Amino acid sequence: MTEYEKNFTPRTYAIIHERALCENFALLQKQAEGARVCCVVKADAYGHGTERVVRALRRAGADYFAVSCVEEAAAVRAALDGAREIPILILGYTRPCHIPYLVRENITQALLGKEYAEAILPMVPRGKRLRVHIAVDTGMNRIGYAPDETEAMQSLFEREQLSVDGIFSHFYASDEPQSAATAQQYRLFCTCVQAVQNAVGRKLLVHIANSAAISNFPAMHCDMVRAGISLYGIKPSALTAVDGLQPVMTLMTMLSHIHTAKAGEIVGYGAGYTVPHAMRIGTLPIGYADGYLRAYAGGHVLIRGKAAPLLGRICMDQCMVDLSEIPDAAVGDAVELFGQGALTADTLAARAGTIPYEVLCLLSKRVVRLSEEEARAIAQER
Repeated sequence: MTEYEKNFTPRTYAIIHERALCENFALLQKQAEGARVCCVVKADAYGHGTERVVRALRRAGADYFAVSCVEEAAAVRAALDGAREIPILILGYTRPCHIPYLVRENITQALLGKEYAEAILPMVPRGKRLRVHIAVDTGMNRIGYAPDETEAMQSLFEREQLSVDGIFSHFYASDEPQSAATAQQYRLFCTCVQAVQNAVGRKLLVHIANSAAISNFPAMHCDMVRAGISLYGIKPSALTAVDGLQPVMTLMTMLSHIHTAKAGEIVGYGAGYTVPHAMRIGTLPIGYADGYLRAYAGGHVLIRGKAAPLLGRICMDQCMVDLSEIPDAAVGDAVELFGQGALTADTLAARAGTIPYEVLCLLSKRVVRLSEEEARAIAQER
């Protein structure tokens, strides 16, 4: 928590279960079967909070991290207390003007293609080297050299400004255990890697497996796997069997107001719900500005272990629930919106017609991230 947050008791917060995170990491290490595990902590560690997650994973033995951009890399390096020996790989675009910073902080940059390589080379400080991994586009059409551009890749090893340490690609259908596309991507990647390594006479750090491939394609782990959503206790898809993963986040709020509405009255914007009979209605101080989306309307929350259906539309800062089946509910009661039980991020994703990645990543900064100990302390507050 920041000093500002310590001075206030949050009404809405996310509990980050660090033990579950570390146990997920250990499980994925076992599944990796000797391959190095790169912890993907982009997007504020999938909404869980970069500093807390990186520090916990480091204590658990994590020794390689990946992010999307330079800002995230800086946050990870800070969470590592400036330890420059721990590799951080930027998987996306970095403006050429920031290349000197990457060199200074020993941060590795993905090479997105020939034009990008030429753009960043002049920005490497004289006498220094930028660590890079070559991205290979094996079919996703997002970033990377084409698999047949091996001569262009080989020429990178002749550039004194670069230290080419690795080569990678990304699967786009590895959540399907029998995916022919994944097999084709892997063949293309292996052919490319072999050609480059043979030409330059060097072994590179080779990686292509994401969370789904760690479980579904163990023969494709290569030297390193990139663990993303699975680290946070979420299966990459319903088709991916990963026994033992534990959700790392529980989203909580509280009952802020209770009143009784009469039959025929409406609830929320747009008269989206009409009360069928006298009903106790509870108000929760969470809405779409917190990342609790309008698309979750029609679902439910948990109060005192019982389901309370959401009523009407979810507002920017608040939403309403039916307390008919929870007569003892009181203002100040804790409310669980998703967590480690039957009501999960997957539940909300199904309601919204999306994926749990979005449920986690869209939680706003207004939702304070807390440890279990911090959450227990504020549970006593009103």
